[in-house]
Amino acid sequence: WDFRTHVVRDVLFYLLVHQADSGVQMLYRLTNAPASWPALSGGLQRVSHGAYASRVDIPTYPLGDVAGGAWLEGLRSVEQASAGRIMAGECIVAETADRAAQGRRRGGPRAVLHFHGGAYVSGTLEQYRSAHLALSQAVGLPVYGFAYRLAPGSQYPTQLYDAFCAYSHVRSLGYAEREIVFSGDSAGGNLALALWQLVKPDLHSLVLVSPRVDVASTRGSWVRNAGADILPPYNVHDPRNSLHKLLVSPGQPVSQDVLDMLADPFISPIHADLAGLPPALIQAATAEVMYDDIAEFARRAQAASSRSNDTASAVTFQTFAGGFHDFQLAPIL
Repeated sequence: WDFRTHVVRDVLFYLLVHQADSGVQMLYRLTNAPASWPALSGGLQRVSHGAYASRVDIPTYPLGDVAGGAWLEGLRSVEQASAGRIMAGECIVAETADRAAQGRRRGGPRAVLHFHGGAYVSGTLEQYRSAHLALSQAVGLPVYGFAYRLAPGSQYPTQLYDAFCAYSHVRSLGYAEREIVFSGDSAGGNLALALWQLVKPDLHSLVLVSPRVDVASTRGSWVRNAGADILPPYNVHDPRNSLHKLLVSPGQPVSQDVLDMLADPFISPIHADLAGLPPALIQAATAEVMYDDIAEFARRAQAASSRSNDTASAVTFQTFAGGFHDFQLAPIL
């Protein structure tokens, strides 16, 4: 936690809170400058010191028998409309990951599928390359990322279908369910939890960094930390708000159906049945507005794990004093 981190926090707070939507778009442009890496090919290539990468072209996959709940009809519609579409993806491998993989025993984790954050309105593969590389270096595994469609151009559950296709493609590469780790930050943590509910895979584990788990914005930390964090409250009635853009088509009114969806477990996984949740590491910072949301989610996940009497499904909740939302990635991005 250094001077640079404080500066990043202050700039993000000004852009995202005081400048609202214009700040989000400015941040999006600043963090998506032309990438310094070369154009990626389909094969693994050296892209920088200590890093290898490859382009991954992700086709559409049939949903089959999934637990889509109230979103199932919408998912079927997205699946039909997406026929023939190719989604961009990347695989990032640190040299340390390559060496670690050589000695890894069969049955352990072999790959990370990361779901990027950005409130569902921003975030690109180029922006997250350094984060994926750092993650690969830290865990000694290849990290896969994918460019799911963003709001307001695409409304939910388009993002969930794209995540399903990304996971299905990683599986098609030969990874078993128990060899895959889901990792997600902020809205990406929300998407990882939604995909877990949709497919219920027997994952190796989950890593959730400041995950969005409730869009009600009613717990005490939303008021207590409003002056320290970078996020404004969720407000589906405000056309400039990211939640509105995700759930409401441009120019359309907020219907009762949309209001009912705010408590849906795919949008707010704090309301999900967490029985069978894989082993999970959940991180939150004490100065972020959604701290109380994440803490309550972690408590419920730990309670569900205790009821199952399965020590292999332990849920670990880590807190960081004074940190703002998603601060772990701010110096990297």
